[in-house]
Amino acid sequence: MVGAMGVSNNLGGFTTNPQNGYQEGAASIISQNLGAGKHKRVLEAFRSVLIVNIIIGAVFSSIELWQLDFLASLFDSGSAEFHNMIMTVYRFEALGAVPLGINASVMALLYGLGETRLTLIINLARVFVFRIPVFWFLQNCTNFGQASVGIVMMVSNVSVAVLSSFIAWIVIRNFRKTYIIE
Repeated sequence: MVGAMGVSNNLGGFTTNPQNGYQEGAASIISQNLGAGKHKRVLEAFRSVLIVNIIIGAVFSSIELWQLDFLASLFDSGSAEFHNMIMTVYRFEALGAVPLGINASVMALLYGLGETRLTLIINLARVFVFRIPVFWFLQNCTNFGQASVGIVMMVSNVSVAVLSSFIAWIVIRNFRKTYIIE
């Protein structure tokens, strides 16, 4: 299962690596526009990276799901059981690709605005609220077995996107009030 999870994470990296790259670039653009007093452009940059990251998540994960049997065969070393584990875990993990794009975009906004305490809260919640307790529950209170690893990733990724979206809503609302942006 550990190997299948590793392969699933590598497959997910095809989607999340470009999203994280856009996150880093957007954080710089947001910060530069904030420093230059171009407050409306801060929100425009956030909106742009959000759209791009959602598209990347949807397109790349769809392609991977479409070709999942082939992709799993590249890593399974001929083992049908390992092949099925990879496919089971990644099917759930792929559902988190769009939410991870949303989270990456929110992180870009927060880093760009210097709200690093909020990014810490989001990252701590991702592990200690949305992963470990969910995994413990699935392992001890359900009979999902191997699928529980993929389910944990999906629940974690969707939950962190909901949390970060809520935080972004508050930050954007306050930002608009502070800089009087309609």
